[in-house]
Amino acid sequence: SGDMIVGALLDLGANPLKVVEAMKSVKGYMEGCKNVEVTIRDVTRRGLHAKKVDVKAEEVPEITGAGLIEATENCIENLKLSEGAKRFASDSISTLVNAEAKVHGKSIKEVHLHEAGSLDTPAEIVGAAVALVDLNFFNTKVYSTPIAVGGGLFKFSHGTVSSPAPATIEILRSKGFPIIGGPIESELATPTGASILVNLAQEVVRFYPPMKPIAIGHGAGTKDFVEMPNILRFTL
Repeated sequence: SGDMIVGALLDLGANPLKVVEAMKSVKGYMEGCKNVEVTIRDVTRRGLHAKKVDVKAEEVPEITGAGLIEATENCIENLKLSEGAKRFASDSISTLVNAEAKVHGKSIKEVHLHEAGSLDTPAEIVGAAVALVDLNFFNTKVYSTPIAVGGGLFKFSHGTVSSPAPATIEILRSKGFPIIGGPIESELATPTGASILVNLAQEVVRFYPPMKPIAIGHGAGTKDFVEMPNILRFTL
């Protein structure tokens, strides 16, 4: 998920003040949003330490896909980040919105987003962009292993669906990104997290490439599974 990615990047060493301020600045571009809180906590998941990021905001009016893209791009432009960071943020939100539009059979100007339309979606994309700049990720190669999408059924605004969610699988399909099911019956990949990942990773590998690890960051999810630690790992 987007918050797990931001949490892992913070645990890896990204500047928390820069990231939090950038995430909170999104409220200025979301009509009707007056207050945003971003908190960072140290937590454990099945005994392993990780950073947990929480974004809380006053309810904002339902926004169209096109409106969400505009809000994100205006925010990232005002932060005066590198061209690579701007492109990453723009591509991430566009990937998400286009997938939502496709699964609903509407244009980006017509589709109204529910879970993905809340403030935490653009905040997580903006926060990830700022953290990635701080860690110099846009000047290095980023690998990913295949994404675990979980399984089973879960409920959201459109009722009960099987995991991965329709928008998530469409995002991964659109980018030809390899997936694996399981290893537990739960939603393990969200549309926001998938959108960030497919626009960040330049190559997907089954195993780590030859490397000398110099830093490791763990981002925690909200759920605490019995079967495994609910964490995302970044290795620098």
